[in-house]
Amino acid sequence: MKDQGVFLPKSEVRDYLLSDGDLLISRSGTIGRSFLYNSEVHGPCAYAGYLVRFVPASVVVPRFLFLYTKTQAFAGFLRVMSISSTIENVNGDKYANAYCPLPPLPEQRAIVRYLDHADRRIRRYVDAKERLIALLEEERQAVVARAVTRGLDPNARLKPSGVPWLGDMPTHWEVRRGKMLFQPIDVRSDTGSEELLTVSAARGVVPRKSANVTMFKAESYVGYKLCWPGDLVINSLWAWAHGLGVSQHLGIVSSAYGVYRPLTKVHARFIHLLVRSVPFQWELQVRSKGIWISRLQLTDEAFLGAPIPIPPLAEQRAIVEYVDRATARIDAATARARRQIELLEEYRARLIADVVTGKLDVRDAAAQLAEQAGDREPVGGSALGGSGTGGGAAEV
Repeated sequence: MKDQGVFLPKSEVRDYLLSDGDLLISRSGTIGRSFLYNSEVHGPCAYAGYLVRFVPASVVVPRFLFLYTKTQAFAGFLRVMSISSTIENVNGDKYANAYCPLPPLPEQRAIVRYLDHADRRIRRYVDAKERLIALLEEERQAVVARAVTRGLDPNARLKPSGVPWLGDMPTHWEVRRGKMLFQPIDVRSDTGSEELLTVSAARGVVPRKSANVTMFKAESYVGYKLCWPGDLVINSLWAWAHGLGVSQHLGIVSSAYGVYRPLTKVHARFIHLLVRSVPFQWELQVRSKGIWISRLQLTDEAFLGAPIPIPPLAEQRAIVEYVDRATARIDAATARARRQIELLEEYRARLIADVVTGKLDVRDAAAQLAEQAGDREPVGGSALGGSGTGGGAAEV
């Protein structure tokens, strides 16, 4: 909240100040997203107009009600309300008509205690898997970086490259400027009917339909740039953040992108790995210019002036084969860890639903749980619920 919140004078939001235990639910946009307020955790806050505020009655434990908003039963209610509306908007009156199971207060407290305990354990497993994924990504980056800047022979003789981010390189490698390896290509589509491509920071140049792109589509793609397999495509505003790659597709890209074709025979995948490697990102950041980081632009002239290490073609092929084998093992381990996280999240959701709706009686289990001093999750802050409001609560 403190890092991302909006700060307002208390005098302007006096009627919208939150009290401990207040439940906020989004009425539009991310309908049904909920947040449980705790003054000790969040500080003084007010709520935004697109949120509905509920003050739980004395017959309900606020956190129990919050947990119910994470169940499939509540999600089903939201689907019915959304379908019956001309627009996706669920107001306070509609939320007030939602049914909620209401066990006695002692049982509600037992349910909250049990689920908080379970969540701490699940979260520890998830955190461990996320740390593993981060370490695997670091290993992957290191494998690629060393291969494309030093080659595969650990005993190769080295020489100074004269390039800060490259350091020493094998004596038989060359450093060439981009203009000696690539030429800009600007061929436009007459129909706009070709496959629409985009540049993914994670994968490089991919069909837009396979990427998670939130920007609106254009009415017409006539005049977009054509690119062919083997062309290097650069999103000039995001080159410094892995917004580039060698295309494997024939298609069209934004006219704001740079398209570059090799002037000499190089291995397309070696170039792809090199330009997206961590060391080369330093070169792209230095050459991208702008007044703030989200608008740093890499011009044709700047890219074509960049130093690029080039080994012999046969060695490029060997490097690509080695990297593909090494990263396949790492990627498989990463996929397993991500799948384990998905299964834990599914288990968490099922557990909440079964316990909150009374399908699983946890009163005896909750009674046997020892109090863990200092280990209780702050109200509304549990990963069980994903309780953030996305900026809907402002600090005062």
